[in-house]
Amino acid sequence: MLSNYLITALRNLLRNPVYALINIFGLAIGITCSLLILIFIKHEVSYDRFHEKKDHLYRMVFELVMPDSRTISPQMTAPVTPDLIAEFPEVNNVTRLTGYRQGFLTYMNRSYKAEHVLYADSLFFKMFSYNLLLGNPETVLREPYSLVLNEEIARNIFGSENPVGKVLRWNNKDDLIITGVVQSPPANSHLQFSSLISFSSLYQDKRLYMDWNGGMQYYHYVELKPGVSEEEVEAKLPDFMYKHINIIYERYNNSINASLQPVKAIHLKGGYAGEIGTVGSMANIYIYSAVALFILFIACINFINLTTAKSTRRAKEVGMRKVLGAARKSLIGQFLGESVVMSIIALILALVLIEVLLPVFNNIVSRNLELYQLQNLDLIIGIPVFVLVLGILAGSYPAFYISSFRPASVMKGIFSGQKSRSGFRNILVLLQFAISLILIICTLVIYSQLGYIKAKDVGYQKENILLLQFTSEDFKNKYELVKENLKNIPGILSLSATSEIPGRGFTSNGYRPEGFEQWLMFNAVDVDYDYIQTMGLQVLQGRGFSKEFASDRDAYMINETLAKELNWENPLEKTISRGGDHQIIGVIKDFHFATLHEDIGPLIFHMNPYIGYDFLLVRFKTDNLSALINNIRLAWESLDPNEPFEYSFLDDVFNDMYRAEKKMSSMLLYIAILAIIIACMGLFGLALYSTEQRVKEIGVRKVLGSTVSRVVFLLTGNFTRWVLLANILAWPVAYIIVRKYMQMYAYRINLPVWIFFLTALLAYLVALITISYQSIKAGTANPADTLRYE
Repeated sequence: MLSNYLITALRNLLRNPVYALINIFGLAIGITCSLLILIFIKHEVSYDRFHEKKDHLYRMVFELVMPDSRTISPQMTAPVTPDLIAEFPEVNNVTRLTGYRQGFLTYMNRSYKAEHVLYADSLFFKMFSYNLLLGNPETVLREPYSLVLNEEIARNIFGSENPVGKVLRWNNKDDLIITGVVQSPPANSHLQFSSLISFSSLYQDKRLYMDWNGGMQYYHYVELKPGVSEEEVEAKLPDFMYKHINIIYERYNNSINASLQPVKAIHLKGGYAGEIGTVGSMANIYIYSAVALFILFIACINFINLTTAKSTRRAKEVGMRKVLGAARKSLIGQFLGESVVMSIIALILALVLIEVLLPVFNNIVSRNLELYQLQNLDLIIGIPVFVLVLGILAGSYPAFYISSFRPASVMKGIFSGQKSRSGFRNILVLLQFAISLILIICTLVIYSQLGYIKAKDVGYQKENILLLQFTSEDFKNKYELVKENLKNIPGILSLSATSEIPGRGFTSNGYRPEGFEQWLMFNAVDVDYDYIQTMGLQVLQGRGFSKEFASDRDAYMINETLAKELNWENPLEKTISRGGDHQIIGVIKDFHFATLHEDIGPLIFHMNPYIGYDFLLVRFKTDNLSALINNIRLAWESLDPNEPFEYSFLDDVFNDMYRAEKKMSSMLLYIAILAIIIACMGLFGLALYSTEQRVKEIGVRKVLGSTVSRVVFLLTGNFTRWVLLANILAWPVAYIIVRKYMQMYAYRINLPVWIFFLTALLAYLVALITISYQSIKAGTANPADTLRYE
């Protein structure tokens, strides 16, 4: 019996190939798109859940409260967690990390680039479940100058040889002993380190302040004992912070609050100032979840809509079958079988499409996702079940409703409910287009904002600036010699050394401006004499740093935001204290050192960096960039062949700041196009059904003198009316969404009204084109053929 239902179902599908193709491809595209997004979402929410102690692991987060501002960051001074574990019996283990460092590891006179290097405490592997391939997890990071290599770097340097015990030189400064080899962190780890150096190595550098009054640049992780809640520990943190630091800070009306953040929440609920690496966004997860549901909803609407629409064409077939003795049970099985077969074929096609499109999707989202892996087991089981249920639901109407008709009535073409069902299908068309319009409007707004970012004057000349990084201490100390060696190369306009570059963060220090009793936290950048010229900055008051004034080595420059916040009408008569009084010699016009998500904040520029400059900026103008870079390389290596030569471009760094938005806009664009395609496929199918239902009406109208254009207008008017109503429904929803999105940016476009009207016009034209073919075909048909048997 079952095989008979399947054979009959396949025959009916082949008999109606247009409906079958529209239904199958529409549902397959919807399943494909939704599954890809769901795989991505599953990956994002799985971050750091592979750790065995995940429910007990926390990262400390600190809120710096000042009279006029608040800053939240996971970075703090070095002694926090060592003192915490000494005073809190609720704490089982702690570990500290630095931010990512990059540099070069040298072995046998060959240098190997190492990025994402972390300094970590000895309890790191006791807390986190990273796979240590070689070495003792309790001792690999215990001694100063210990190094745990990532397996890829170890293989690259030593091949199949055991590297444990070998010595590598780090940045031509420290000799590190390899104590272990660790497997690469899983893709769903918020820590993506390439190698680990023992944190105790930092205490060997006497230039670093590792006390409570030191630099706020270390990350602190805590493992609580089983049965201890984060609320219990957080309740004791105010007294802890007061004892160690707020007793001093309160004198200046400042304070630092501490809290705990679950490690498994960092990826989606991080995003604080000074965040380690890149993080995701819970808001994006909500957006992608809604989009996945919308797309699947549109595809399901199409599937159910067309299945039910097609079924009314077969009412007479059902009547004839019942006259010939067919039982209602067999008719129900036939209709359900056809619907389920179509849904299964759509699922198979979707799985094929996923395999084809997954590499493209991975490139868009910058991930390495796979469908067939353990964490997607619920999707692998759930989607086929969902598709099977969808097929049953879509086939239920014709199966149970039409099979109940009396043969005498349906043979005469009399059966109720056609108008109400037609209205229901029109409402579904309205919902389809409304969802598609929302996606298109959101996509166009995001593209407009990105265009604004690209075109906006950020206050400095980011084009034609080459970035070179100093790695060794020796090269940092002779940066002036490096500049002298490069400045005469044809094509180089100016050079400047700096500690930071736009988009890569700041150094934050405590300063006491003249006239203030309290110390204030300001961002700072160390620069040299030629920074203003090289970056193309504008000096509003005073002057830039100059070698003609020896006192400039101890002078400061500030941006105009800092001058305004301090209410200084004449900043050139003021000083700022930090290890002595520093005269303000110039005010720089505001420029965007961070992203356009943030307001321009106060910024101080000074010279004499404590541990040297990190970057050399090279402004150039040339018609032969490769020759220029090669000449720079030769001059660089002539000073020290062991100093690695690595370069990048400042405008690329700027573009990288908005890479996530660009990826998101690309994804939404593809999804919006797919949504329109699915909706138009459904609209085409319904237009085909509608013209077939009204073929005799059209014939009568033409006999009575109606023109082809009036017939086309009659048929298209009904559908385009619903598309216009879809705009009325979509506009307010899209407005709320994009307005919320734009609040992410401190600098943003005015919401463009033209996007709404353009979207409405495009939707109308697409809908008109979609249904015009069937309308024109029906309007040009010979009425003699349609009315021959009446």
